[in-house]
Amino acid sequence: MTCLLCNLNEADETGSHIIPHSVLESMFNEGGKGRDKEQNFQLGGGGSTAYFGRSVLPEKVEQTIGRSLTDEEIDSEPNPYVADYIFCKPCEKKLSFFESLYKQKVANRLASGQALSPQQVRIAHFFWLSVIYRCAVTSFNHFRVDVALRSELHVVVNAILADSEAAIERNCLTHPVAENLFIGYYKAGKDSGRNPVFLHLEKQNPYLLFINQYVLALNYQLPQVAALESELRVSLGVSAEGTTIKVFKDQERNLLLAYCWALAARYLVQEFKDNFARSYFHLHKKPPRPLLVEAFIMELTGAKVLDTVKYSIQRIEQLTRKYIRAT
Repeated sequence: MTCLLCNLNEADETGSHIIPHSVLESMFNEGGKGRDKEQNFQLGGGGSTAYFGRSVLPEKVEQTIGRSLTDEEIDSEPNPYVADYIFCKPCEKKLSFFESLYKQKVANRLASGQALSPQQVRIAHFFWLSVIYRCAVTSFNHFRVDVALRSELHVVVNAILADSEAAIERNCLTHPVAENLFIGYYKAGKDSGRNPVFLHLEKQNPYLLFINQYVLALNYQLPQVAALESELRVSLGVSAEGTTIKVFKDQERNLLLAYCWALAARYLVQEFKDNFARSYFHLHKKPPRPLLVEAFIMELTGAKVLDTVKYSIQRIEQLTRKYIRAT
């Protein structure tokens, strides 16, 4: 396979981060103390999965999923933000330089409440384009952008990446900005584990992404901003096209998280319904009655237990077997 960045070299690197660890670290339950200490809980239509770094203590695992991990789970459960053989080693090295530059010049200043200079805003602009491109080119969580934009991002990212932080910074400051990108940031808060990674699959004008402490809106136009603000119930502070960075207040963060989780829950319930209907049809050769589907969803979602237990693959399979036989 050819590298998804340069399209020249063989994709021979392993352990490549689709979304950089430094962007996600405050979201992990271990308090962002470094790699191998991640606790990452994922919900999908097939059920819940959890990824734990190798240095997470067994008692922490039990607190999260209500049980110990099996040896098979320890050996096989992949980190959802990491993939093998998507980039070549030279491109991976360039990405590491870019991530280090962003952390020093932008992320650390945002975390400490310092204002960004216009030069630092440009670094943030191109850094996030590189992350969005990585999500799109790998179809991370089924996220895609249209072909023309994907091609444009590919050209931009390759024009920015270089063999040193200094060279990448120079490229950021000199390369023309053609994409409109809103970047919103909120501080981690005491409940950083609630911060989502949620890429809105229905929105394209603009594309909308929630990535831990960031909200991104790519390719917006000013008339679209008012509608987006009304939907999110927060002001984005966009007064001109280009790149805008806003630091959200705690109240705004709560509204954004409420919007994101409500939307994610709607997606999730629909996936549960679709999967149940497929299982039912496979057995009975006809669709299930709507009341049966609703009864299945009520029992699945109504239990007052940990989500990691409530939505476990085993529990979903058990309830599916129960209800598809309830004709």
